[in-house]
Amino acid sequence: MAARRYPGDSLERLQAEMTRILSVFDGVCSELGLTYFVDSGTVLGAARHGGFIPWDDDVDVAMPVDDYRRFLREAPAVLPKGLSLHTWDNTENYPMLWAKLWKDDTLFVDRPCREAGLRQGIFIDVFPYVPLDADPAAARRQRRRMLAWQRVSYLKYIAHPNNVPNGAARAACAVAHQVARFVPKGLIGCRFEDAWACKTPGDTWINPCYAQAAPMPGEYLLPPRPMEFDGLTVMGPHDPVAYLERKYGDWQALPPEDQRFTHAPEELDFGA
Repeated sequence: MAARRYPGDSLERLQAEMTRILSVFDGVCSELGLTYFVDSGTVLGAARHGGFIPWDDDVDVAMPVDDYRRFLREAPAVLPKGLSLHTWDNTENYPMLWAKLWKDDTLFVDRPCREAGLRQGIFIDVFPYVPLDADPAAARRQRRRMLAWQRVSYLKYIAHPNNVPNGAARAACAVAHQVARFVPKGLIGCRFEDAWACKTPGDTWINPCYAQAAPMPGEYLLPPRPMEFDGLTVMGPHDPVAYLERKYGDWQALPPEDQRFTHAPEELDFGA
């Protein structure tokens, strides 16, 4: 799907709101002594554009799993009024298995959220990163379990996921939804997090919410280093060039216009 145009200056306003949320997240992590780094397209934007990819409409941050768990426990007590932390176990109709930090009294409702019944606000995504087992066979089993529970979580709420390749797959998703919608949300979340564990942690890390993506050597990620992002100094991967080459290949080349994807919502409200 080509990038959907945002009306007027709404994309620029959205990016500015997300930058403000990112600034608060950075401050909370500093206050609590937590490690994080910007992730995925946010790293790409910082390295290639000095901030947002011009057509991008989300911000991704990631944390080593122990820091992520501390963030979930401790951040709500220090977040400023008007921002709230949302996860699968504190928010109704929440199909994701990672956290979101969002601005209250705003709306960013895309098609999957509308189908799930989730009235999410303008947000940034907060992902865990976990080490894979040093044994390749065990690591493959970890990834299969992560991916399976992530899919069950989506199919519990969404019968028509994005990016399904053909009619047969779409029909299969609709059938699977009729089963998955009866699986308790708590069971899904706990089994997903159980899949993170490994007996012999290696030095290769993965975002368990996207377990199909290429794992990252720990030396690419940690310790984080500062990067500039839209006037902010944030923490990025330790070796952003190696990270980007592994994730995107020729990351400096702009994609064709028909591959400039967005998450353009069906409902966008900046609030008061």
